[in-house]
Amino acid sequence: MCVLNLIVTSVVTLSLSLSSIENASTCCVAPAETKVVKSDASIALGRLKALSGSWVQVDDDGNATDQVVLTYRVTAGGSAVLETVFPGAEMEMVTLYHLDGDDLVLTHYCMLGNQPHMKSESITKDTIVFVCTGEGLAKESETHMHQATFNLLSHDRLKTEWLLHDNSEVIETAGFEVVRQKSSQ
Repeated sequence: MCVLNLIVTSVVTLSLSLSSIENASTCCVAPAETKVVKSDASIALGRLKALSGSWVQVDDDGNATDQVVLTYRVTAGGSAVLETVFPGAEMEMVTLYHLDGDDLVLTHYCMLGNQPHMKSESITKDTIVFVCTGEGLAKESETHMHQATFNLLSHDRLKTEWLLHDNSEVIETAGFEVVRQKSSQ
C-alpha cells in the first residue's frame, strides 16, 4: 500500500509540474509582434510640438494682426515645448510643457512671481485642459493661474483660455485667439 501511494503521489506531482511548465511557456513568451500604443498625453504633447513658431493675435473679425503674442519652441531633445507669452515685452512669461509619466504637465513662470504647476485633466482630439496641482505656490489661496484650456481649432489657429484664481475663486479670464505667423509677416 505504501509503494502504491508513493507511485500515485509521484505521478500526480510529475503531472502538475509538467502542467506548470506548459502554462509558463505560453504566458511568459512575448508575442511575435508588439504594438506600441501612445498615451493621450504623448499625443497631446505632439500636438503642442506642432505649434512650433510664432503666433499673432487676431482682430475682432478674426484676421491676423502683426502683434506676435505667443511663440512655441521644441526643446530638451524633443521632450519639452517652451511657450513664450508676450515675447520681448516687460510682461513676458514662459510656460514649459512636458510628460511626467503618463501625464502631460506644465509649469507656468508667471509675471506674478509664482510658478503654478498644472496637470492635464482632459485631453480630446482638439482640446487640452490643464488644472493646477498646488505645486509651485506658497499657498493655494495666493493669486495664480489655476487652469489653462487649449482649443486647437486647426493647424494654423489656436484659442487659449487661462483662469486666474485668488482665494480659490476665478477673478479673471485671459486668453488669446491666434493664428500662425506667415513668413511674410
